[in-house]
Amino acid sequence: MLRTILIALAVLFSMGTGEQNARVGDDYAIAALRAVIHAQTFGITSDNSPREWEFVNEADVQANTEAEQKSLEQIERVLFSGWTVNHSGSQVQACYAALKTTLKKREGTTPEVCK
Repeated sequence: MLRTILIALAVLFSMGTGEQNARVGDDYAIAALRAVIHAQTFGITSDNSPREWEFVNEADVQANTEAEQKSLEQIERVLFSGWTVNHSGSQVQACYAALKTTLKKREGTTPEVCK
C-alpha cells in the first residue's frame, strides 16, 4: 500500500516538474526583461544598442528551454531587426509593454501586438 502511494506521488510530482519546465525561467525572464525595459526607456540607438546586446546575451546564456529560445528570438527581432522602424511609436510602446507582461508571467509567448 505504501509503495503504491509513493509511486503515485512520484508520478504526480514528475508531472508538475514537466509543467514548470515549459515556463520561462526566472533568470532568463529577468535578463530579457532588462533588455526590453532598457530599449523602452532609452530607445534603440547606436549609443544604447551595446547595452541592450549585453542584456540579450545574458538572456541567451540563461535560455534553457525551447520556449525561452523562441521568446529570445522574438525579442531580438523586435529590438534589433528594424521592427521598431516599421511601426509607429505607439505600436512600439504597446509591444514593449506586452513583452514585459509576458516575461513577467514567464509564458514564453509572442504578444500579438509584436507580430
